[in-house]
Amino acid sequence: MRTLTILLLLALLVPSVAAADWSPARALSPADRETYVAGLAVDGRDRPAVLLETRRAGGWSLGLRTSDGGGLRAPIEIAATRNSVEGAGLFGGRGSDLVAGWLEIVNGSRRPVVATGPRLADRQVLAPGPRSTQVMRMAADRRGDAVVAFWRYDSNVYSIYAAYRPAGGRFGAPQLVATGSVSNPAVAIDQDGAAAVAWTDRDGGHVAERRAGATGFDAAVAVPDARRPASEPGVAIEGGRIVVSWVVGAISEQRVVLASERPSVTATFEAPAAVSAPTKVPHWINPRVSLVNGQALVAWVQGVPHTTAHDRAALAIRSGDDAWRPPIVRSVRAPAHVYYVGLLGAAPGRPPILAMTTSRAYHFGLATATLRDDATLGPSRALATGGDAGFAPWLAQGRHRAWLATERTVGSGPHAHRQALLFRS
Repeated sequence: MRTLTILLLLALLVPSVAAADWSPARALSPADRETYVAGLAVDGRDRPAVLLETRRAGGWSLGLRTSDGGGLRAPIEIAATRNSVEGAGLFGGRGSDLVAGWLEIVNGSRRPVVATGPRLADRQVLAPGPRSTQVMRMAADRRGDAVVAFWRYDSNVYSIYAAYRPAGGRFGAPQLVATGSVSNPAVAIDQDGAAAVAWTDRDGGHVAERRAGATGFDAAVAVPDARRPASEPGVAIEGGRIVVSWVVGAISEQRVVLASERPSVTATFEAPAAVSAPTKVPHWINPRVSLVNGQALVAWVQGVPHTTAHDRAALAIRSGDDAWRPPIVRSVRAPAHVYYVGLLGAAPGRPPILAMTTSRAYHFGLATATLRDDATLGPSRALATGGDAGFAPWLAQGRHRAWLATERTVGSGPHAHRQALLFRS
């Protein structure tokens, strides 16, 4: 239930490094209250805001904590529900503007909900009944332009809808962008407000673009490949350049990570190219894609068949029109292995962050590594969570700092709770 958006590297097979890049954890919730992070945002003045989901008598409360300049204010309740929600993210625009999204049971069916404004007071339910919404993805730029895509089904018919919000405004009516045997969507937006929605089907990848200033999404463009996709896509967009990536190959076979690029608005997508050698890619892994500082980045997890012991993080890089470089592969010290990766590279002028969840018998840990200007990875920085970490932490970049929010397990057995934490670089 707790996905969402972006992480990488614990104790690597290099000399052990202290967690000097990250502050000590700041508790965002009491240790005795079951609390999950549903989103993290940072504005241009490095002020964080966090969306928290807390269990309470009879249901759950969705609360917003914002910065007062020196700390975080007490939570403001945004929504109260009988059932837990699934956060799609929290994003900061100009000034104190915020954008958030989540899936919530509304009138008996799961609905995509968005909220905007400094206190997220302007709430919209984007898809009235009766069909249920299973997946929701969201992205926003630093101005506050935002895009959301969601996947719905009716019997054996699957559809993807997308909606757009201009900075300071409301989301427009959702637009149908795909119908058929489509995967879950991926979304991206650039600093000019151009947005992309991507998905896969049996024929390859597909991308629908909404150009900056346009009133709707263009018809989807196919990126065909003879090999059937075996994952959801990852997608990134910046200045007319789009990169989309997915995995091909059956679970029982060696698999390959593909990437295709459209260099400019007037160009067409290149034929998908392999950015990995044939390798094991766990079935739960979808490529993570970013475009920043002129570089295209694709991250995933790879290993050897029939075991997780050697699962490692991999990062492929392409600079400009150059060919894709052989991936950088990182291992963690046994008996832990890499379980999940995230990639944060959406802040111009800030270094991309490769982040990872590691697993030791399903006890999760977290760490990060920064991509240097020479396209090498810096040392890995473990996060001292003080307990089993959340599966997929949230990352956000400010002007001068990065922030990370996750949970840790407090206690054991039937009395164990999840406590929300915040770290500052």
